[in-house]
Amino acid sequence: MARLPDAQALGERPSPQPSSAVAGFQTHRDSLDQSLAMAGQDLDRAQTIVEETNRRQDTIVAEAALNRLQEQRLTLEFDQKQGFRSIKEGGAVGQKFVDGNMARFTDTAAAIEGGLENDQQKALFKQRTPLVGLHYRQSLLQHQAHETDAFNGSTEVSALNLAVQAAALEPTNDIALHTNLLRVDSTVDRMGARKGLPAETVTELKGKYRDAIYAARVQSYLNGVPGVVSADPNAALARIAQDRDKMLPATVLHLTKEATVAIRMLDNAQRIERDRVFKEAETATTEFRKFVLTGAKPDADYTTRLRSKTAGIEPFNSEVEALLPMAEVGAMHGSRSLPEQREALRRTDATLALGSSPFADEMVRAARQITEHQAQEYKENPWAAGARYARLPSVPDTPLPNAEAVPQYVAQALPLLAGVETASGMPASPL
Repeated sequence: MARLPDAQALGERPSPQPSSAVAGFQTHRDSLDQSLAMAGQDLDRAQTIVEETNRRQDTIVAEAALNRLQEQRLTLEFDQKQGFRSIKEGGAVGQKFVDGNMARFTDTAAAIEGGLENDQQKALFKQRTPLVGLHYRQSLLQHQAHETDAFNGSTEVSALNLAVQAAALEPTNDIALHTNLLRVDSTVDRMGARKGLPAETVTELKGKYRDAIYAARVQSYLNGVPGVVSADPNAALARIAQDRDKMLPATVLHLTKEATVAIRMLDNAQRIERDRVFKEAETATTEFRKFVLTGAKPDADYTTRLRSKTAGIEPFNSEVEALLPMAEVGAMHGSRSLPEQREALRRTDATLALGSSPFADEMVRAARQITEHQAQEYKENPWAAGARYARLPSVPDTPLPNAEAVPQYVAQALPLLAGVETASGMPASPL
């Protein structure tokens, strides 16, 4: 029987043939299951890698958020404007300070947490947030403790200084003195208890501020307190002697020196003032002597000023009082013309020749001086003397060498010529 040529006959390589049809199918399925298993394992490994990567990334994001919280914590603590450390003494006292600043931290943490993308990041962030908050609260409480102590200290020092100032403002008030001493003792006791100071230190502090109170009283007497006590170094020295056992030896020595210097300066000032007043009285009296010789009458204002400058200052007060009645008499004598004055003196001399007295002799001597003084002035300038003593109209000084004004001057002087000659008893000329 004829056979079809096979692959070998045709020169091709024969295809392998399975031993049976069932065995060939089973081998193919096993290979496929193995490939699927391997693919599944690869997917599991990939999923594991992705999850691990996401966990690491969430951790890094949470760490970055925690870093931002740390930065904000430092800002809330140390910033010059916003930080709680910029709040000093009284501003840092009380629960409100703690609650308010902790609320700022809590709000800051919540804001940062709210910006995270998923629950894993938020959970990681929240795990470590309490530790940052604990550090923040610890710093907050430490700052409050420090500033509270500083506030209490400054309050106590202010109370002590106010006690010293109050005593200085009322140096004569013994009740106020003892009140302020008690205030010092109670404040120092409170300070000592708060700081845990030894009893010796508390006693020393009390002595220091008690010394300051007594010293302040002395200074008030030295410098004066307006409306309360005048500056009086002598009174200050007396106060030092009275309170010396209540002050420190160095304070007593210092204040004694200061009061002694002030007394010396006051004595010098008083001496200078006495010299000034004495000189003023002397000058006023000298001028009044000259005034009396003019024969003019002192008016009331002049007399008042004269007496105010010489009152209580001898010998000028006595001399002025003696000259005042002589001035009255001299004014009557000096108001006459010179010929009338000379005639009056001749009559008085004749009368006194029959019997005299010291007062009469003094009055005549004064009248003669007035006459001689006026006569001399009439010789020097009859027109000025006539205006002063005879109440004649005044004439300007001779205008020479202004020749153009001579006619006008002569025209003014000629009408007064007769009056001037009558008053002086001497001939006069306008030129």
